[in-house]
Amino acid sequence: MDNRTIVVEVVYALADKQKLLRLSLPHGTTVRQAVLQSGMEAHFPGLDLATSPWGYSARRWPSRTSGCWKTASEWKSIGR
Repeated sequence: MDNRTIVVEVVYALADKQKLLRLSLPHGTTVRQAVLQSGMEAHFPGLDLATSPWGYSARRWPSRTSGCWKTASEWKSIGR
């Protein structure tokens, strides 16, 4: 059993409101899974993460794909 986890931060910002959520997720979680599991929509009524554009460290991420080939841990290592 793999009990490893990774800590990721999901951020959403408007001109007048910003929110950063820190999540501890299973190792191997994809970027898409992390974003969708973040619960960010509860803080921003009307936000639909399934259709909104995303970015990672100023890189645009395709939100409408059915899955991502990079895991959150792989992207974290790229961002350093």
